Amino acid sequence: MSYALQGIDVKLWGLYLLKTISRIKEILHLRGFNLEDINEELSLFESKWNGYMIFRINDKLSFPPNYNFSERDSIYNSLFLLGREQDSDVTLIAYDSLLWASQFYDHNVMVTRQTFFNDGSKAWFELIQHSAMFKGQHTCAAATLASAWYGAQNGLRGIPVQNYKSLDIVWKLQNIGGAMESVSYRV
Repeated sequence: MSYALQGIDVKLWGLYLLKTISRIKEILHLRGFNLEDINEELSLFESKWNGYMIFRINDKLSFPPNYNFSERDSIYNSLFLLGREQDSDVTLIAYDSLLWASQFYDHNVMVTRQTFFNDGSKAWFELIQHSAMFKGQHTCAAATLASAWYGAQNGLRGIPVQNYKSLDIVWKLQNIGGAMESVSYRV
């Protein structure tokens, strides 16, 4: 979330995540924590992410021209251990969805009240279509995570008004978002 709020290019998040994991392991080791209990899970997580980053972002972001459900399903299964989904895969699926949608961001639109509260964008539609809402047992978690990252990057820009117009607490969510943004620069 911090990367999104800081405006860091989404293509760099996976690389930063891998560096962060390595750094966390170093710190825990230096502080005397026994990593044997979690080392296997961390290694699997890192291995999947390394494989994904090499596959998806070698020199540049690349997706097949027809990135439909069956194509995604095949790619996700090739990255999962023995074709079996794990809890840690939710992050990878959400990130893949966000990367796909990022191709459709309109960075030239000046954010005004009118564009901020528009009728939806291609990027939002693609995120929803590709956020694993149709993949396995973790669909809600992956879609929620991808949508939260999208919101941290774009606010409500591009999200159809009907998705949030009836929320009683939209002002609270906007305040929380502002607070998160100010904290993200201190992390």
